[in-house]
Formats: sequence, structure tokens, C-alpha cells
Amino acid sequence: MRKKALWLIVAIALPLLALLLIFLAQNIEKYNNLEQMWARNEAFRAFYMLKEFWDEKKVDLKNSTTAHLDVVIDSKQSNEAMDIDTDLLVSTLQKEPFALLNVHNDTRKYALFTLIGSAQAPLYGGKIFFVDEVLAKRFSEFLQGSVQFVPLDASLSLPSSTLFFEDREQRYLTHKSGSFTDIYIPFTASLYVKVTFDRGIFAFMKEDLYKSMAYFISILAIILALFYVLLDRLVLSTIRHISQQIQTLKSSPNNMSLRITCKSNDELGTMVLWINAMLGEIETYQKKELGAKEALLEEERNFLQTIIDSWQHALLVIDHEKILKVNDAFKKIFGSAQERLSTQQEALFAPLLHAQNHETIKISLLERPFFFIINTKPLFQNKRLITLTDVSSFNEQLQTLQKKAMLDPLTSLLNRSGILTLLEEKFHSHVQGLLLFDLDHFKRVNDTYGHPIGDEVLKAFSNVLTLNARGTDVIGRIGGEEFVMILSCETLEQLQHSAEKFRTKVEALSLQGTQGESFSLTVSIGGVFNKMGATFESLYEKADQNLYEAKRKGRNQSVVS
Repeated sequence: MRKKALWLIVAIALPLLALLLIFLAQNIEKYNNLEQMWARNEAFRAFYMLKEFWDEKKVDLKNSTTAHLDVVIDSKQSNEAMDIDTDLLVSTLQKEPFALLNVHNDTRKYALFTLIGSAQAPLYGGKIFFVDEVLAKRFSEFLQGSVQFVPLDASLSLPSSTLFFEDREQRYLTHKSGSFTDIYIPFTASLYVKVTFDRGIFAFMKEDLYKSMAYFISILAIILALFYVLLDRLVLSTIRHISQQIQTLKSSPNNMSLRITCKSNDELGTMVLWINAMLGEIETYQKKELGAKEALLEEERNFLQTIIDSWQHALLVIDHEKILKVNDAFKKIFGSAQERLSTQQEALFAPLLHAQNHETIKISLLERPFFFIINTKPLFQNKRLITLTDVSSFNEQLQTLQKKAMLDPLTSLLNRSGILTLLEEKFHSHVQGLLLFDLDHFKRVNDTYGHPIGDEVLKAFSNVLTLNARGTDVIGRIGGEEFVMILSCETLEQLQHSAEKFRTKVEALSLQGTQGESFSLTVSIGGVFNKMGATFESLYEKADQNLYEAKRKGRNQSVVS
């Protein structure tokens, strides 16, 4: 409540302070503008004085005879004694009627020149004047401040201002130092008229304004503080007392016998009496309704449990890693959760408690794997509802189909897809041998005895490979009468021996035709021994080349490299 009162005080004070700051800024800007106007006025007066001074000197020069001139210069003669730049004088007077030059390199001595001879015999006459204290005093009598003629360093950086004088733009420099302002008016290229005036009156006016504003803000702060104290004593203290008792009621929702006390007889006291009357009515109503609500709540709880237990999927409610409730479907699969946990089998439920939504997990029960799809949904107060969909039978069927898809249906050996899948998972460069088998003239067997006998021949050949292979060897049917075997062997001689063993076993095989007649079968073998840890593709390509070589040499033989 006090914070709200403070915010009220702040809400009143901030607009007032904003208005005061705006007023202060406007008046400071007004004083600054007055000060700038004074400086511009002094600059304008100084330019006017300079114009008057030059007009006077020019008239004086025009009215002078040669005898009254201070300096007469012949451009064809040497003028080193005067230290005057004759070339500059001549070039200036070719463009303008008058020229102002420094004499004897004295920064206080100048001469104003004009052409006094003919163009064929030019002479230049000048009147000398001094830029001294007498001239500065003459300027000071016309201007408001003190005046000096000072040389100004060209590298000195001072703020500049401009004004329009005699239909042209004139530039002057200003410099503030303490309570004084200096105005620099160009007299020559390196000499300036320095006009200094006191701007203390403006500083005094600003200081007086600041003091007035400080007094006003202090009085405003005292008034607002008194207003806050009165508001706190008369209103806020009673409101805080009522608020504290309301918080006590809120923290004890089951104790409806509590009431609010208030000694005030104003509107706040009336409000407290109304609240106490309302609390009494609520207490009476709750006593009547509490019994009926508890009965209804128990009925709804039993109804919901019946619905949950009738759900065919296993359900459980967990709080972090603690199981709170399960349904009958869960108990049929896992048994009672409390019974499991009491025997310290928490590891069984760990995959359930930490599973992500739509994740498939595996749980072993009685040495049998079960697969479940997890569906998790957040509940109130960090609790979660987890639904377990049993997909164990589907997973077994899928594994069976995958297994069948990798086997040759005739010989029960790995088919081409199965071989490639197995090699992708288990093939390593340490596999040392690979044999390719191709039954010789198998098409002739099919053409002579028919495809059923051909199928029996393929079965008999696969039995020869299976019975004479080691447990670590991998056998597969690539397609038709072509078969492949991957062996582990130490030397090329061992691989050659194995290839010959299979060839002789097939050669000794006795088969029967459709009429009971006997016939034999031979096989061509191409093998490759892996010496450098090559890939399966490179081994297969080399073995296929050796198989082709065995056929080219007449079949019923093995070529191993």
C-alpha cells in the first residue's frame, strides 16, 4: 500500500518537474539567445566602425597631393628600405583601387596605397597610420567593450559566426573565457580587432533562475512529503491493517470462523462489516455443501478409476521418478508397482520413467523381450501420464519378415540383399578370403532334366557348401547358379586348398535325372586373398575376374590370387 502511495506522489511530482525543466530550458535558451544577439550586435557595430575608418583613410588619401604623401614608390626602383612587397602592391592595385600593406615588418604600422602616376610611368603613393592604443580607444568609444588590435595565429581553432553586412556575408570569431566574451573582427590578413565585453549579467540571470527553481522544487518536495504522511496516517495504515487480516484469511482457507477487525467508523469500517457478514454466509453455505461434495468427489473418483482400468493400454501416472498410480492393464503386464519397488527392482521401470514421447523401448520380463511405444503427456504439478502400447507381436512379425527377406527361399542361404546387409554391418578389412562359385553348364541341366531337377541340383550344391564350410564362413546365393563365400584364412595356400576342397566335393557329387539316371556336376571357382585390407567391392571385382579366367581355361577348376 505504501508503494502505491509513493507511486501516487511520484505521478504528481513528475509532471510538475517536467514543466519546471521545460520552463528552465526555455529561459536558459532565452538568455543564451540574448547573449548571442549582444555578440552579433557588437560584431555588426565593429564592422560599421571598420567601414567608417577605411572610408576616412581612403578620402584622406585621395585628397592628398604628392607632397603630402607619406610614401611614394616607383615599381621600377628598389624599395627594400620600406620592406614593402612591391609585386603584391602592384598586383593588388591592378584589381582594386586601394591596397593595405604592412610597413617595415611592424605589426602596428600600415600604409594605404593608391595609383598616382600614369600607366606608362606608374607611381604608388600611400598614407601611413598606426594601429595603436589611440585607434583602439577610438573604436572603444563607439563599441560597448574594450578594444585591442591583436595578431591571431592561423592555426588557432575558434568558433566562427557570420552576419550580412553591406550586402555581403562577413565572418568573425568568438571566444568565451570566464564571464567575458571576445569577438575577433578581421582587420588585415593577420591582424584582428578584439572586442571584449562582460557577459556577467547573463550569468547572474541564470544563477538567479537556478536558485528560484531550487527553492520551488524544495517547497514542492516538502508539500508532497507532508501529503504522503497525512495520507499514510489517515488512510493507508487502516488499509494495511485490513490487508494483513485478509492475508491471514487467505492462508487459512479451511478456518472460516476467522473475521476482520477494524476500529474505524468511516467507509473502511463499513466495508469491513460487510466483508464479515459475507464470510459468515460463506461459512454456513460451505458446511452444508461440504458433505455433499465429498460424496460426489468419491463417486467421481471411483468412476474415473473404472474408466482407466477398462483402458486396454497400460497407463501410469508418475511424479519425477515415483509411480503414483497404474491401471489394471499395467498390473497384468508388470504386476503391482508397489510390489516391484518393494523388492528393489527400480531398474525395470527406469526406461519407462525416462522415455521420450513416441519412443519405442524394450523391457525384459521373465526372460522375454517386450516392446512398447511410449506416449507421455504432462499433467499438473510436474506429474506425467504415460501410455504404453504393446507392439511386441508386431515387432516379432517384423523381425521374421526381415529375416525372410534376406534369405534365398530355395537354398535357405543368404540372398544378395542379405549378403550386402550382413557385409555392411559386419564386414571388416581383416576378412582374408573370398570365393565365387559358378556351376558349369547349369543351363544344360535345366534344358535336359527340367527346372525341378535344376532346383534340386542347386539345393545339393548349397548343402555341399554348408556341410564343408566352417562356422565363421558366410555363404550366400547371388542369383541363378552363382554363389559366394567369405572365409577367414591366414595364407593364400589355405584359400587355394579350400577352393579345391569345394571343387572336388562337387565333382564327386552324384545326381539323378527324371528317369533315375545319374549325372555329375562341376563348378568353376574364382578366389582372391586380401593382403592389404581392401574393401569388399574391390575383392569381389578381383574374384570375378579370376572366375572368368577359370571358365576360360575350360571350367571345373579354381583360380585364386
